[in-house]
Amino acid sequence: MLLMQHKILIAGKQLKNLERLTIINSVDAPLSAAEIVIPYKTIRRPFTVLHQSNSDLSLIKKGAGVEIHLGYNNKLKLEFEGYITHVDKDNTSITVQCEDKFFEYKKNIADKIFTNTSIETIINYIHQQLKLRRPYSIDIDIKYSKFSIIQQTAYDVLKRLAEETHLQIFIKNDHLYITPKMLKKFNLIKYHTEKNIEKIEFEKTNLSEHKVEIIIETKNKQGQTIQYTYGERGGDKIYLKIQGIENQKDLKKIAEQAYNNTKINYQKKCKIIGWLQPYTSPGDVVELKGTEINDGLYYCQKVEVHYGETGGMRNLYCVEI
Repeated sequence: MLLMQHKILIAGKQLKNLERLTIINSVDAPLSAAEIVIPYKTIRRPFTVLHQSNSDLSLIKKGAGVEIHLGYNNKLKLEFEGYITHVDKDNTSITVQCEDKFFEYKKNIADKIFTNTSIETIINYIHQQLKLRRPYSIDIDIKYSKFSIIQQTAYDVLKRLAEETHLQIFIKNDHLYITPKMLKKFNLIKYHTEKNIEKIEFEKTNLSEHKVEIIIETKNKQGQTIQYTYGERGGDKIYLKIQGIENQKDLKKIAEQAYNNTKINYQKKCKIIGWLQPYTSPGDVVELKGTEINDGLYYCQKVEVHYGETGGMRNLYCVEI
């Protein structure tokens, strides 16, 4: 028999009781989040440390570190690690909103104007400003003729880089990844409709019917408009306006990413509703069996975990590889 268990640490102290929690983790959005609801009966004594109560509610505040471990039979997995961003209190509960380690980037950094720079140089500058030693990897670097940081947080800059280059930027296992969509594949997880799936839903589209043309417009140093086109004519046209990038090779890199990302939107998708096991996180590859015509490999883009007195569920949002 499987005994569902959890361990939640806030500011290093273990939470005693829990009403429910939700975790949303994705490689498509830079930010992952969690919501923890603490029942009213434990508000005055929310923590247990070495079997002793601690009534210091002041620990539950913005910026406090949070770890969420879930599992069965004393085999727990770290599901979320981040910081408290907001706390709501009422007569029945405390609701704690959390963000993952991108919270560390939500600090202002000094203004700077880069010329003839790259994504890697910008990331190094951000980490120097924040005094972060987080490892990172950049699978496709893109050159900027000009890139300005003016009254922005480091998170604003990362979000802008993701939007302009159409690359994914996410943190996994305390590593910052800057990579094309669906390139990074971490673990192969096996799912079967008769073993570890409660319900599965499919969304089908005909990829072959969708033509996509990417049209990028930018300006060179002389103020002249440069246009770069990529893809197939006669279908959807996507116009992108970009500043600070004028090299044809780099425009092609961006166009390819925008094209591939759009094509991915037309691929077969599925939502798998299961339990806490097997542990699966965004970036993992799901080997799906038992559906007959829909068996195959799927890339996990997003995971939602719902946990509480009624049980634990893991919902996977995947796209066919």
